[in-house]
Amino acid sequence: TFESTIFGNGFTNFFSADFGHGDVSFRKAKFGSGSTSFRSVKFGDGHITFNSTNFGTGDLSFVDANFSNGDVDYKNTYFGDGVVDFKFARFASGNISFERASFGKGKKDFKNVEFGGGKIDFRRIEFNDGDVSFEGVEFGDGKVSFRSTAFGKGRKSFELADFAHGEAQFDNVDFGEGTISFNQASAMDISFRNCHFNAYMDLRFKNCHLIDLRNTVVRDIVDVKPEDEEVAIKEMNLAGMRILGRLFINWRENNVFDLVYNQKNTSVFQKAEQFRTLKENFRNNGQYEDEDTAYLEFRRCEAQAILRDALHRDKKNAIWAYPVYYFQKYVFDFVGRYATAPTRVLINAVLTVFVYGLLYYAFTAVMPSLGKVATTL
Repeated sequence: TFESTIFGNGFTNFFSADFGHGDVSFRKAKFGSGSTSFRSVKFGDGHITFNSTNFGTGDLSFVDANFSNGDVDYKNTYFGDGVVDFKFARFASGNISFERASFGKGKKDFKNVEFGGGKIDFRRIEFNDGDVSFEGVEFGDGKVSFRSTAFGKGRKSFELADFAHGEAQFDNVDFGEGTISFNQASAMDISFRNCHFNAYMDLRFKNCHLIDLRNTVVRDIVDVKPEDEEVAIKEMNLAGMRILGRLFINWRENNVFDLVYNQKNTSVFQKAEQFRTLKENFRNNGQYEDEDTAYLEFRRCEAQAILRDALHRDKKNAIWAYPVYYFQKYVFDFVGRYATAPTRVLINAVLTVFVYGLLYYAFTAVMPSLGKVATTL
């Protein structure tokens, strides 16, 4: 135990220390202005706590540290203005918490860290200014939460990160200023609900089942459009999204039809609103063919939503709701694709004239008197 220990100014060195399998406590310890090294340290299966520790103003290194299977607690820890380096650190099956930790303005580097199967808690952290890197991190199958965390100025990188099969939450996160990149990352379900994207956001995941972007506000650019690498996203929930900037997405390359219709937890009306949002975004981007396609799906979902709402209010409404729905489906959808396909209107007009002419010819051939009556009329 080093609980409440005060380390003076200067270099503090625990390089390659082996703490065995007992509990280790640096709770409320205070470090001075020099650098501190826990490089290549080995912790055992006990409880490891740095709760409320103050690491001072110097650089801090946990590079290549091995935390084994014990729970690790960095709650309310102050990391100072120096470089905080956790590169290649390894955590096993224990829970890891950095809740309410506070960082200074130096770089925060978690590159290639390996987390185990425990819960990973980065909630309510103040990352302050400076670059933050979680590049290539393996988060394991545990739940990962960055909920209500605040980033400052600088680049935020989760490129090539692997969230495995766990749930990842970035709800209510303040991403601050500077680019945010999840390029070629892998995730099962990842949520950005109620976030404000004030800078370039790269969401070109290598593999992702669901991206939840409900109630987000886009003031810059959100990019999911494939370029050199494939972007494999199965569902993307845009309900309540407000796009003041641009969403870079392609109807065919991103399979937008499936991104919306694969959603199991949204109503037809919510799907309609998402297609409407996409339609407006495509128009602003000059993607006019994609705009027409999104508008068509918006109107189709809207028609279904109106039908279901009428039946939900009163089943007797089926007497008029179904005829109106199918009439609109034929006239507005099948014939003209809601005014997005004028060629179809022309073709249907020609076919109509041809079919009625053919019927007239057939009837007059069978019943000549009918032809005389029709000619007189």
